[in-house]
Amino acid sequence: MFSPIRIILFLTLLFLAQILSFRLWRRRLPSPKARIIIWGLFIAFNLVWAITIWQWRFSHSYNDLFIALVARPAIAWQVLHAFLILPVSAVFGFLTKLGLLISRKRQVSKLKPTSTDLSLEPDPKLTSRRLFLKTAANLGFFSLVGFSAYAVYRQYRYPAVRRVTLNVPNLPSSLDGLAIAHLTDIHMGLWATERELDAALFTAKLEKPDLVVLTGDLVDRDANLAGLYELPFKRHLTAIPLGVWGILGNHDHFTNPARITQILRQIGVNMLVDRRHNFPDLPLSLVGLDDRRGSWRRLRHEANKDPDILDFSPVKGPSEREGDFRILLNHRPEGVGQAVRADYQLYLAGHTHGGQYAMPGTDHQLNLASFFYKYTYGLYPLQSGWLNVSAGLASVGVPFRLVTWPEISLITLKKA
Repeated sequence: MFSPIRIILFLTLLFLAQILSFRLWRRRLPSPKARIIIWGLFIAFNLVWAITIWQWRFSHSYNDLFIALVARPAIAWQVLHAFLILPVSAVFGFLTKLGLLISRKRQVSKLKPTSTDLSLEPDPKLTSRRLFLKTAANLGFFSLVGFSAYAVYRQYRYPAVRRVTLNVPNLPSSLDGLAIAHLTDIHMGLWATERELDAALFTAKLEKPDLVVLTGDLVDRDANLAGLYELPFKRHLTAIPLGVWGILGNHDHFTNPARITQILRQIGVNMLVDRRHNFPDLPLSLVGLDDRRGSWRRLRHEANKDPDILDFSPVKGPSEREGDFRILLNHRPEGVGQAVRADYQLYLAGHTHGGQYAMPGTDHQLNLASFFYKYTYGLYPLQSGWLNVSAGLASVGVPFRLVTWPEISLITLKKA
């Protein structure tokens, strides 16, 4: 997935960020006792970082408590300092120094020393302003640290349930009130533990859905981790009336798609890998596409960021039935135009994590994923129906989110 050169560059960047971050903390906490604590934190988190990388990459040994209480805080410490705390502090520090420089120049221009007294007395207002800016900088720094810690904590609480009601014209009466629980991007491994999966499936069960769908990125790094789905599945999802249906995502393909599919099918998840399923007693059809493994590097050059790349030709299974309510499962929210032309009434996708970091007050639409995808979060009305892009359950890359929190989508069909 990553070349040795990229890994070396990434580690070098983190090393430099650690040095600068240490200096930042040392300025904020100058007392000798505080410096000892800072040294301890930096040494401990870097040791944990090394142990975590070894376990994750080479030994494939996982422990829920170690991951949740030790590994993720260490990774978050590293990444938050490198990509959030350090850059924001640097910008704020630059603006503070610029403001003090302008104030000092104004003071010098106003003072006119006499021939008998050439000294320039410091302006009390300037001293007070300097003290205020220093206090504000410290307050801002520790607020940023606190907010970052909350972002890590909030990622791993019970997921929220985003409830959506679709008023469907000409919906068959037998589907009126049908509830679909849409879960995606679980990333079992370093980013999700068995306990967290159990909590998510318990939350889904409480909503009493008729159908549960999993739209990819179910496992990370080690295909055998798919076996951790077994106990939570048996506790919470065996009584779902229409069953649990799943597809694969790009991270499943990075791992071992055939092995993951085999394990999940043995557990009881109906894996739709380029397959169609028609429910025998309901006018309802599911089509699950395998991940086409498109490149985000290619996507960012597309004019509308929604290329028509879906390929329905490998789809096997029973023929289409006239009058069915048709649901498409695809990991990435791509090829929406093709889905509309193929007359799918509901398109369920994930992959974007809702951007994982979104700007407040933008209804989650201004997020990191919006630079690469046209559809990134929430429900989008289409000509033939709707597209739902779920923010998913786990994080990716770093163990925290900002604004876009983990969720389960509960979609209820109503006859218009």
